[in-house]
Amino acid sequence: MMSATAISKQGPDIVGMWGGSYVKSLKDIFLPLNDYFTQEEISAVGGWENSAVDGKYYAAPIRTMITCSFYNKSLFAKAGVDLAKEYDGTYKSFLQICEKLKNAGITPLINGAADGWGMSWLEGTLFASNIDNPEKVINDIVAGTKNFSDTPQLIEAFKAAQDLNKKGYYNNDITTINRPEAVTLFANGKGAIFPSISFDLFDFRAGLKDDLGFMTMPSLSAPGSPNFGAAVGGIGTDAVCVTNYSKYPKEATDFLRFLETYDEEKEFVKDTGELPNVKGDYSSVLSDKIQAEILKISPVRQFPDNLMPANVAETWWKFEPVMLSGQMTVEDFMKEMDKSRDEALASKQ
Repeated sequence: MMSATAISKQGPDIVGMWGGSYVKSLKDIFLPLNDYFTQEEISAVGGWENSAVDGKYYAAPIRTMITCSFYNKSLFAKAGVDLAKEYDGTYKSFLQICEKLKNAGITPLINGAADGWGMSWLEGTLFASNIDNPEKVINDIVAGTKNFSDTPQLIEAFKAAQDLNKKGYYNNDITTINRPEAVTLFANGKGAIFPSISFDLFDFRAGLKDDLGFMTMPSLSAPGSPNFGAAVGGIGTDAVCVTNYSKYPKEATDFLRFLETYDEEKEFVKDTGELPNVKGDYSSVLSDKIQAEILKISPVRQFPDNLMPANVAETWWKFEPVMLSGQMTVEDFMKEMDKSRDEALASKQ
């Protein structure tokens, strides 16, 4: 849609979208912002590099997101799960808790994969916990010097995610409902754990109130590993761009500058429960103690899909429900990703 409107130069002045490769693939229709922001203004905001090409910033970063898991305290208590004693952050202990919940007649995990991307945060986090430099690996794959199907850490991560469904830990309709539907299920107490991301906090708090708890995502690496406790997300994962055919570039960039001010960011954090992107003290507006816990998560790696050409990410979403259900092996799933990567290289996307 953006490419089509750019040809006629009838599209919007300002565009909000995912950062990373999504912005970079459309850089020819976006205005480089370097000349519209002072160095001081750029330094006050994290994440500019996510949408940079050859030193030019094609988007202003506006959001911080970090993957984590939320859980239902009442359902844990009903199943006799003591999180502090039974969860050490490993995938193995995560499986043991899920089995205990299942044996108590409780649906251990909730998610929706019909729209494809609902599982990506768990799969991306499992991968990030399993390798020293996930960003470099994905960049090498995108460049064609490595394959998805030849990367054992990726295969292991996706098999671990698939295995959770094979063991019957997810809601039965995970492959036929979308993520927003799954969020509603969890907020209404229909399952014990939702592997998720920070921006779901207020929705879950509104539904579960004091029953809402927080836990880190499971790690495939052992405690003590540099990657143990890893998450994906980070600063500047969303982006706001100005089209290069805008008749009002000054007004459009002035609006972006307003969004990047500390005062506006404080209001954003206060109203949404999301995490800050602009440097400053937010202690007075962090209204939920879980926000502070999420901010302690480390290391935080980039979303794998934000490093991929758009058509590769679309292949991920397309085949996710099929792979998750076990109708497609993880190995064949990775081969489909390789095919899409080859198409992107051929088209120089």
